[in-house]
Amino acid sequence: MSAEISGVGQPGFVGRYGLGESGLAGSGRAAAAEEVAARIRELGLRTVRLAVTDQHGIPRGKMMSPEAAIAAMSDGLDFSGAIYSLDTGNQVFVPAFASGGGFGIAEFTGFPDVVVVPDPATFRVLPWADRTGWMLCDVYFGTGQPMPLDGRGLLRRVLADLAEAGYDFLAGIEVEFSIVVRSPEELAPENAGFTPPPPPVSVFERGYQFLSEVRLDGMGPALEAVRDALGDVGLPPRSIEDEWGPGQLEISFAPMAGLLAHAAPMSVFAVPTVNGYKRFRPYSFAPDRVCWGIENRGVLVRVQGSPGDTSSHVEMRIGEPAANPYYYLAANIAAGLDGVRRGMEPPPASEADPYALDAPPLPGSLADAVSVLDADPFYRGAFGDTLVSYLVMMKRFEIGRYREALTEVPLPDGQDVSDWEMREYFEFF
Repeated sequence: MSAEISGVGQPGFVGRYGLGESGLAGSGRAAAAEEVAARIRELGLRTVRLAVTDQHGIPRGKMMSPEAAIAAMSDGLDFSGAIYSLDTGNQVFVPAFASGGGFGIAEFTGFPDVVVVPDPATFRVLPWADRTGWMLCDVYFGTGQPMPLDGRGLLRRVLADLAEAGYDFLAGIEVEFSIVVRSPEELAPENAGFTPPPPPVSVFERGYQFLSEVRLDGMGPALEAVRDALGDVGLPPRSIEDEWGPGQLEISFAPMAGLLAHAAPMSVFAVPTVNGYKRFRPYSFAPDRVCWGIENRGVLVRVQGSPGDTSSHVEMRIGEPAANPYYYLAANIAAGLDGVRRGMEPPPASEADPYALDAPPLPGSLADAVSVLDADPFYRGAFGDTLVSYLVMMKRFEIGRYREALTEVPLPDGQDVSDWEMREYFEFF
């Protein structure tokens, strides 16, 4: 790597603070960075996008020239820390120039930059963008200290704790989403002013069929594009299927007592939106109380497989697609490890109807979940007061805006989802 001044970050930032040697950026990092640099040049890339996963799980990034991206692997890249002052509506939820950024972190005073360091292990060439590479970044302060709100850093620390206890972790995810088309009214030129367009219309608003082969054919062009793009970036889907709702798809990727004990405070990490708690209803195929069972789709923790079966696994069914994946995975690992360390025993398994079981309920709203997390000593100890207090503050601001919106425009009778939720979450997530 060049030692010349690159114009990004701080010269020699990674080496000066020993980030590669400390394991924070992975072993053999220097060699990996050299390999990525060679690939960028050999492929003739014109742009490399450097991405940071923010507190919401949303990627934010910069488009860099190839040489600037290469330099950033050793020098880091200055990146606006203001993203951590934004809630889901992209509104600043703290006083802009308050001491400690408004959430008690001294390094955030004055809306400063942070330093992000590309992880060469995440390098990909984006098949949908012209001659464009991509890397995920880890986030640090200018002093070389990890930034405490960074989900990738949190997950790395929790995995290190797990490894120290003698365990490994294998996870697969199921991502559910809906394919939608814009309504004719939304696409009309006269709607180009300040009038909010109507919500998008689902592709299959007139009806749907669970696991329908015909519906998959109807969505073929869109699904084939998603399939090919995922395969090209090294994430081949294990399965794609149409789900219960109109236009709803699920893609899965290949890869307990503590989970139950910490399920309620975990809810904020798993379900960070107002909208997500409307799933927790009896007979909705989503859990509504803290329980577990074997091959039961209504429980919170679903155990699949038999003892000794190498494919046996536990399915934690609380999360929604809007969850920050780093926070969510870290919350599950920390809870499970706590159960193992303390030798906790789960209650009896649900044998039949989990919705009729006498078990503690899950939080019924985001506000309830935030209150539980705020008072919870476990995650404050495992993740630190700084992160938990930050999330509590941000989510209470979001909840306040939701309540104000309902005061101005009450939810009509028979309507479950408010216009505020559509505006706040639909495009963002």
